[in-house]
Amino acid sequence: MSPQLWLYRQSVSVESLKVAVQLKVAGGGAKDISILVKFLEQESVLSMIKELPLILELQKFLQHEFNYKLDKKTAVDKTVAEFLSDINASKPGIRKKVEKLIKCFIKTWNHARGLFSEREKRLEPNLPLIKLDNKCSLAYFIAARSDHGLCASMLIDFLAFQQNEFLEECHMMNPAYVFQHVPILQLKETDIISYEQKHDLLPLVLLNCDYSLGIGKAPKIEHNLETIQRRLYENVIFGKALIDRELIPFFYRGDIKSLNFPLLRSSIQQTVIPYSEQKRMLDEMIDIADVSVALRAVETAIGIIISTGGDCNMYLRDYLTNVLRMNEQDYIVSGKMHDYIRLTHLYSVWLMLTVEQAYRIYASKQVPFHVKEFFMSEDLEMEVVEKMKNTLHHVDRKELINLITEYIVLELPLRNESDISLTLSEALQLYKDKQETTITISLEPISDEFLLKHIYLFWKIVASHVKDFHD
Repeated sequence: MSPQLWLYRQSVSVESLKVAVQLKVAGGGAKDISILVKFLEQESVLSMIKELPLILELQKFLQHEFNYKLDKKTAVDKTVAEFLSDINASKPGIRKKVEKLIKCFIKTWNHARGLFSEREKRLEPNLPLIKLDNKCSLAYFIAARSDHGLCASMLIDFLAFQQNEFLEECHMMNPAYVFQHVPILQLKETDIISYEQKHDLLPLVLLNCDYSLGIGKAPKIEHNLETIQRRLYENVIFGKALIDRELIPFFYRGDIKSLNFPLLRSSIQQTVIPYSEQKRMLDEMIDIADVSVALRAVETAIGIIISTGGDCNMYLRDYLTNVLRMNEQDYIVSGKMHDYIRLTHLYSVWLMLTVEQAYRIYASKQVPFHVKEFFMSEDLEMEVVEKMKNTLHHVDRKELINLITEYIVLELPLRNESDISLTLSEALQLYKDKQETTITISLEPISDEFLLKHIYLFWKIVASHVKDFHD
């Protein structure tokens, strides 16, 4: 380049490019540079899309840490600063990484919220008015389908939509440009438009500009617009993906539906696990924590399946991993349970784990249930209790403890003090009829002197007779 031309290089800029594009359009040449025109129109939005991978990484972390585990009130009350402080205390090694992800989310939201159209605002018109910082509620950062969670959902949807819309317009302008669909959870960084003006556009402007000097004339600067458009497409747009925007749904602990087993049975056929198989599973659960975490995973699966349905032949391990995105190894320590349990066994495995958990707690001389005081009466004559103990030698005690435990966990919280005078057998029969339970044991051996107020006493009698549930 002539030394004289360096004097004019400073006048070559993105702004001079935009002027040249406007002149070309005004002269009727828009068709030749249609993609460049559209790119410059949307440059501000397109420059933000590169943050989408970090925002999705934050969502994956929050999903792993909190999905099905966090109650909504805690998420709303806890600030981001408090959340980061908690991480520093429990997982100091990842504090910096999460802090970076949060910072990216805040910066992108605060920039994007002023660019939202009516399309985004329809979800929650007032949400874009909120400026985020570390003092804001953690709930804003967890993508959900309502309330605070719409903030993250809105931002992710906005960025993905902007990329899709731009790529679709490129295809309309030139049908030779074809883009593949990629699910949002499978996106790689190479699928995302990653654009910064000073790194991606300005060098092209400087490299594709002709300078000329005429004697006694002002310098002439010509931008090679078609070349800039082609190189911009090759460097920034080519190979990017149309994003399928379906995220894993986030559920707060209170969002999971209750254990409605008739509804579960209507969704998925349920099959009883033979006691011999149950014994093998329970023998592999050495610690009570093994039982408790497995039970939590089963209850989570039941709560979701009641809403969504599922394939009865699908293994529980696959449902946890592929559908709920839970690390099944954190929840299923029993190799037998890992290899055996399918969704058709959910009710049976729930009952097995619930009874086992209660029995182990009771064996450690603790009360295994949250039972209202008026259902813990022990005002029966010793003779009545002893007679009942003797009767239990002639009944299926495992079936009986299953029924009593299920009743205490699911039905007893719904009963109040006015129900204490129901006979225990009557209360259990009403429950069996309502729940359509697969437990078939006859309730006739239960003495009418045992009322509902004696249910915990009765459970203890049966539990003591079982002695070892693994027999």
